[in-house]
Amino acid sequence: MAEVSVPTDEAGLPVASDGLVVCVLGSSSKGNSTLMSYHGSTILIDAGLPKRYIIDTMRRIGIPPSGLQAIFVTHEHTDHIQSVGPLGATFSVPIYISDDSFFACRERLGDYHSKHTLEPGEQIEVGPFTVDPFHIPHDALSNMGFRIEAGERSVGVATDIGWLENTIVDKLKGCEVLVLESNYDPGMLKTGPYPRQLKQRIMSNRGHISNLESAKALELMITERTRHVLLAHLSEINNEPLIAAETVHSYLKDKGVEGPLIHLTYPMTPSVRIHIR
Repeated sequence: MAEVSVPTDEAGLPVASDGLVVCVLGSSSKGNSTLMSYHGSTILIDAGLPKRYIIDTMRRIGIPPSGLQAIFVTHEHTDHIQSVGPLGATFSVPIYISDDSFFACRERLGDYHSKHTLEPGEQIEVGPFTVDPFHIPHDALSNMGFRIEAGERSVGVATDIGWLENTIVDKLKGCEVLVLESNYDPGMLKTGPYPRQLKQRIMSNRGHISNLESAKALELMITERTRHVLLAHLSEINNEPLIAAETVHSYLKDKGVEGPLIHLTYPMTPSVRIHIR
């Protein structure tokens, strides 16, 4: 389990930070949510975890849920939308989602506060954040990645990647923090318990990318500005955290790519809390 170190007040209670805070609240096929907070304003990319867990984890890492300003949805699969509607309704914040994804999951969203349409290439301003959505191929009606900028800080988020289109690399290149899928180890997938059809879907150009494919993408995305990489959406069946980290680290080292710290993400457990002032 990741250790989360947060600033506290004189009473020992967590307090919000200045600068940029990034934390993957949880990431797996069971649920995904990534938090970004900048000088007290917060957005979520997906809310595919239980509502109570998201609220409690935000407080645990020192980010008041009352600062939530918007929820951005990558796509309509349940592990990305479970609590989107309830959180939006509870904190009276809008959800941003493509029309295709919205119509595919409208009944599962339940009540929500308000909805705004996401379109690839159309930037959205929310508080201090500029959010730039882009298309990612996956077996969903619509799937988005995001480049988020706040002040001089930048974060890129891309998961559920069927194949690495040039747009994905172009959008995420040079981000200070990268949250990138590293879904499976090919050997574990091939010898694992999944039926053949599911294995083929995962490895297809509408499925997910492997640890090595993630490493090859990072080779192209990392610049001197990149400080942190979070490996996300690791399969609990077809991957191991240490295998993912070692595959990426070894590949980048062999290619002479140095600089960023490589972090893991976990199901129903927050990642390291990244704080850049």
